Amino acid sequence: MTHDAWTKDLGYAIREDGATNGEILGVSWRGSSIDPVNMTRASARKIYYDPAAKRPNLDILVGNYVGKVITRGTKAVGVDVYSAQSSTNQTPISANKEVILAAGAIHTPQILQLSGIGPPSLLQRFNITVVKNLPGVGANFHDHSVIKIEYKCKSPPLPKRPSLTALSSQQAQPPQPRPAHRQPNLL
Repeated sequence: MTHDAWTKDLGYAIREDGATNGEILGVSWRGSSIDPVNMTRASARKIYYDPAAKRPNLDILVGNYVGKVITRGTKAVGVDVYSAQSSTNQTPISANKEVILAAGAIHTPQILQLSGIGPPSLLQRFNITVVKNLPGVGANFHDHSVIKIEYKCKSPPLPKRPSLTALSSQQAQPPQPRPAHRQPNLL
């Protein structure tokens, strides 16, 4: 069994926390974006757009992108939107209440940095006026190396998972030292 090859033969731990404490090495469960009833993948359209599509305050600007957050002092008050056809065609859009920036793991920090939010040493190197000194913007980007093996199970493959509430109330434990690698017993 694959589970035994990783845990018994190689000595990796069973991560009952779903690898949510920062230590990802080991065998763990993961949430899935597959609907178990009809076996279809959830998408941003299905989860976010479809329920909001008829809202009168929803506008989708196809062929455009946010290039910068507009700030007044250190407060975000809108965004500069550019046409994908011409980077000189800029349209400022003001926010009545708040600006929510959700452009993914790569473009969110890029937009923040282009807006003057980030590490001053980087911003100044590109002649970007520092609006807010936030050294963590764009830092600690890591690739997520994973070997993924999926099984359809009739019962949970691991002991019952703790609830998110229970996990959040536990004190963080330091990661345990990794065992020395051994060749798996494949016989």
